This record gives sequence, C-alpha cells and structure tokens, in this order.
Amino acid sequence: MVAVAECCIAPRSSRGVTLDLKGDGLDADALLFGEDASRVIVTCSRGNDKAVRDAAVHAGIRATVLGKVGGDRLDLNLDGKPCINLAVSEIRTVWENGLKTVVG
Repeated sequence: MVAVAECCIAPRSSRGVTLDLKGDGLDADALLFGEDASRVIVTCSRGNDKAVRDAAVHAGIRATVLGKVGGDRLDLNLDGKPCINLAVSEIRTVWENGLKTVVG
C-alpha cells in the first residue's frame, strides 16, 4: 500500500483514499508493504469501475474494487478492522522530510 500512499501525494494531487482490504491469509506486513510484480493500482472516474473490471476480465486479469478516492485521509481497513488512518498532509510531510531525519 506504499504505492497508494505515494498516489495520495502525487505532484498534481493531494487526495485521500478509503480502502477495504481482505488479507486472504497473507501476513499484514506482506500485504501492506510487499511489492509483488503482478499487482497494479488503477483508478477511474466514478461510474467507470464496471468498464475497467470488464476490460480486465476480457484480458484474463483478476480485478477487485478496493475502495474509493477522495477526502484528505488515507483510511485503510484490513479484514473489516481499522488499520491505517493518516492525513494526506502528514504523509506528505514525512515523505518530504524523511532523509532529513536520517542524514540531517
């Protein structure tokens, strides 16, 4: 979900996201921080999710709706329980100043 946090602070965006993830037997650390080569995140305009899922199915790709974009927080629930709830501004501050805390 690091990629999702990075999307929240993309240069032309400062949008939050609400996600509802299912662990499906995966360790939470692996699910949240793993970088599997076969996963991608796709966002689309409201109402276009069916077209995106249909295109994925047509291509033989499994697709799952994980949540919605909007607001000013990264709000992630894992297996129905709150897991992460951070302000996008806090994510941006940590990202922009991360090296200063190590090098500075």
